[in-house]
Amino acid sequence: MKIDYNMTRAYRAHWDKIDAVRELVQNCIDNHNCRSTFEIEPSVNGRVLVTVTTKGFTLPRKVFALGVSEKPDGAIGGFGEGFKLAMMILTRDGLEPVIRFDKQTVIGSFTPNQLELNTFHMFLNVGNPCEDTIFHFFFPEDEIDELKRRVPVFSDHPIGRPKHAVDVLTRRPREIFIQGLWVCDIEQFKHGYNFERLDLGTDRKIASSFGMSWETSRMWAKKLTSVGVAHEVLNMLEDEMLDVCHIDSHATKDGCKALAKAFHDKFGKVTIKSLYSQVGFGQSVGSTLYTCLAKSGAVEITNSWQEPNTPFKQLERMMAEHGPKRPTRLSKAVVGMLDTSKKWRK
Repeated sequence: MKIDYNMTRAYRAHWDKIDAVRELVQNCIDNHNCRSTFEIEPSVNGRVLVTVTTKGFTLPRKVFALGVSEKPDGAIGGFGEGFKLAMMILTRDGLEPVIRFDKQTVIGSFTPNQLELNTFHMFLNVGNPCEDTIFHFFFPEDEIDELKRRVPVFSDHPIGRPKHAVDVLTRRPREIFIQGLWVCDIEQFKHGYNFERLDLGTDRKIASSFGMSWETSRMWAKKLTSVGVAHEVLNMLEDEMLDVCHIDSHATKDGCKALAKAFHDKFGKVTIKSLYSQVGFGQSVGSTLYTCLAKSGAVEITNSWQEPNTPFKQLERMMAEHGPKRPTRLSKAVVGMLDTSKKWRK
């Protein structure tokens, strides 16, 4: 049986062969009811045979239609494209992909359609009985290390699913993973992270930096009171890393106190001011750190009334320059208001 998808070679041209393999592995991860294995055989003539096997699972014939997916609700993808795209890209790159399941063998090919365009087809042929679903293809030996980096299930140290909503990967700096599969590298992150869930859309490569930094900030906020974490977070805040840029939205008062202690350990008992403050004294800190330190109640901060040309400062100058030698009731009231205002906190 021939299935025509009308996908030309240019479809998803920015995807490479490793993106295709990731799609196959993602399908296996989403199939919670079955066990999958991922094998790489020794190289022969510069090519390596890669096999992905889902044990005891037979691929339903209906999933060969675009838009039909067997993935559970909430699974990454779920658009019915995954393994079809993988087969198309692996075929386009000459890796000779084959699927075996039940009594079927499936191969891909680019052949002309009615519009005289070379489009992707899959051919379902009768094959030997198979109780599993098996994908295999040949991969260039000189790209195997990159395959292992981006799809760690093939490496000696697979990452796997995260134990929490977000796991920090200190040995994989700036690398972003979802359920153990590489998504992208982001320079503004200090550490690498493995997310249980992120919305990627159909492209699978586009992840929201805001969404990621919101979740990593939440993760670090929960750890602030642990030994050494506050100092690590302080350093990342000073370096303006995305890892903690929203931590002020998640940190508890106890967490903020731990951060204040780390700040005192590093800088001593100093007064702080916001980064863009024009007050002539105090140490400037970024807005996120300023909010956390102010929330702690353990760090002396400058007040908004101390900024030049605020109503407070203008009244203060007026009283100094024009106040009567014998204060009137009004001038006494203004002086009292100024003294009271010094207790305000932004």
